Amino acid sequence: EDAITQAQSIAFWLSKQQNAFGGYSSTQDTVLGLNALSEFAALTIPDEPTNLKLMVGTTGTNPFETSFDINEENSLQLQRQSFDVEGVDKMVISATGTGCALIQANVHFNKMPGKLGIDDPKFNLRVDPRQYQHDRNRCDRRTIYVTFGQSTTQQYSNGMTMLTVRFITGWSPIPESLQELRTDGRC
Repeated sequence: EDAITQAQSIAFWLSKQQNAFGGYSSTQDTVLGLNALSEFAALTIPDEPTNLKLMVGTTGTNPFETSFDINEENSLQLQRQSFDVEGVDKMVISATGTGCALIQANVHFNKMPGKLGIDDPKFNLRVDPRQYQHDRNRCDRRTIYVTFGQSTTQQYSNGMTMLTVRFITGWSPIPESLQELRTDGRC
C-alpha cells in the first residue's frame, strides 16, 4: 500500500511527460513509459468492471460539453474530442462510476497564424529543412534553419519571449553544429 502511494507521484509525472499523441521523446522512452504506467495501473485499478461516464466541458464565452462512456468493451480504445479554445476560461472534468481513465488535454498553438484566424501575429516562426550544408550527398543529415522574431515594429517594454526547439523522434543535432551556433553567437 505504501509503495503504491509513493509510485503515484511517479505515475503522475510520467503522464505529464507524454506528448500530444500519448508517446514520449523517443520510441524507447515510449515503450518504457507506457510499460511503467500499465504496471502501475495493474496494481491500482480495482477488479470491478469498468463503467465510467466522463463529462468534459468548458466555461467562457464559447462553452462546450461532451461525455464519454467507458466500459469493459471500449476501455482500451482511444476516445477523443476536438473543440475550439477561443473564449475558454477553464476546462471542467467530472467522472461518475467505477474504473480508471487517463485524460489528456492538448492545445495546438504552433499552426500558421492564417489557419488560426489571426490577422496580425506578434511573432513569426519559420522552420526550413534543407540538404545538409557540408555534404549535399548525405541523405541521413539535414540542415534545419529556424527563424524566429517579432513581426511588427512595435516595441514591447516588459516580459520575455523564449523559443525552445525540440526535435521530433529520430532527429538529433550534430554536436559540431551546436558548437558552430555558439561560436557564431546565434545561440
